[in-house]
Amino acid sequence: MIKINSASDLQKLFTPPEKTPAQVPFGNPPSMPTFDEAKIVVYGVPFDDTATFGKGAERGPEALRHTSARQIETYVIDEKCDIYEKHAIFDLGDLRLMTKLTDAERTLLQEHPSEKKMAPVLKKLSGIMKELEVIEGINRFIMSKGKIPLMIGGEHTLSYWPLRAAAADGKKPIVIHFDAHADAKETYMDMDLCHTTPMFHFLKDAKVDFVQIGIRQADKQEIDFAREHKIRIFTPAEIYRDFGLVKKWLAEKTKGRNVYITFDIDVLDACYTPCTGTPEPFGLKPEEIVELFKAIHPTARLIGADIMEVSVKNNDFREGTIATQLLLRLFARDYVR
Repeated sequence: MIKINSASDLQKLFTPPEKTPAQVPFGNPPSMPTFDEAKIVVYGVPFDDTATFGKGAERGPEALRHTSARQIETYVIDEKCDIYEKHAIFDLGDLRLMTKLTDAERTLLQEHPSEKKMAPVLKKLSGIMKELEVIEGINRFIMSKGKIPLMIGGEHTLSYWPLRAAAADGKKPIVIHFDAHADAKETYMDMDLCHTTPMFHFLKDAKVDFVQIGIRQADKQEIDFAREHKIRIFTPAEIYRDFGLVKKWLAEKTKGRNVYITFDIDVLDACYTPCTGTPEPFGLKPEEIVELFKAIHPTARLIGADIMEVSVKNNDFREGTIATQLLLRLFARDYVR
């Protein structure tokens, strides 16, 4: 892990938001705070090299910045507050990635090739994963300054490093994982760390309370892993059956606790996620996500979050819009302070 010693060191790792594909910072506030003034620090990681089905999550940071800056008003009517009056939000920009797979290598991954063809790609991916370890240092530095890091991605592999940072230094968080998929396979297509495995690799070492919400796609190994590690899973069917019980459980478990939220856009039903790589039916509605945000106890404290797998295709920014609106409603909560 690379140690970051100053805000100047931190900012050198990023392409400023005005030079990213969206060419604007998240929300494009009328007066951009400095890093020191900010309470929430946003940064993008435009990466989806290990995706083995649908691609496009590398455009997630672009989608979120574009919609938040050019489409969406920051006054949240149902919360009766302007988010930019409530919080100073600073956008670092996009993490500079020195190495990425070529288009040919990315296509090869989706074709499930032979072991011989995969070997050089896997070797290159191993180097990329070492480079991405800087994300843990980024989150540790932001949190050490009393700020809330928000990573916008990007494929869900990336959440492995913010989760490690959230679990370090005695913070003892409860992690709330919103997703259609458990993401807890040990390996996938000979890849150890990839978009289907981050929760396995995080939880095999970390000692945290962990709840998964919206899961409706997993294999038996992932379910056995959840049982072994005492992971509470709330499926959409269980939420529909007794939403009140789920909200009560969430309130009780988060009371007075540090909370980290890792959010995959495909927790939502496929009708809301036309661009993400692995959409799934029988998912949740945006209104239900907001109710679950509200169920987190007000005495809790959000120490970090990420929102992943947002994509944009054919000029369809629906996912960026929904993701931004959900974030604004998350930021309105008392536990974001």
